[in-house]
Amino acid sequence: IDGLNAKINELRADINAKDGKIAADGRTIADLQAQLTACQNKPVPTAQVVVKEKAQLQPIVIFGQGKSTLDNAGYASCEMVAKYMKNHKDCKVLVKGYASPEGNAELNQKLSEKRAEAVKTALTRLLLTASPLRVSVLPATYLRRTTSTALLCSSTLRSN
Repeated sequence: IDGLNAKINELRADINAKDGKIAADGRTIADLQAQLTACQNKPVPTAQVVVKEKAQLQPIVIFGQGKSTLDNAGYASCEMVAKYMKNHKDCKVLVKGYASPEGNAELNQKLSEKRAEAVKTALTRLLLTASPLRVSVLPATYLRRTTSTALLCSSTLRSN
């Protein structure tokens, strides 16, 4: 009987030690849960990210053969560029004038200039100001392909 009582007392001691360990682990779990809840309820810091990207709009104004006046479609392209410029005050515009490489090079150069100026004038009127518009006239040989309706004045928009 003494041997059994000793064994029972030994087992009770083991149980008490394990109960103590369980209680300590329970307190650790409760502390960790409290820390987790505190973290979950903590306001998340927010950062405002502003991304400025370079926009390139490349509307094209197509003129008729030998023409330098804007039609409705060409004017619509100019309106689109003007709207963009009004919404992006820091943008810069480069108007490039082209003409078909066929025919007299000198006449094509003058036609390119007139086309570029027609687009510039339309944009200036739409914006009601002399905006940062640059005009560049490229030689007719700049175009690698041509169409039967001769191009062409392109407005290239770059926002910095």
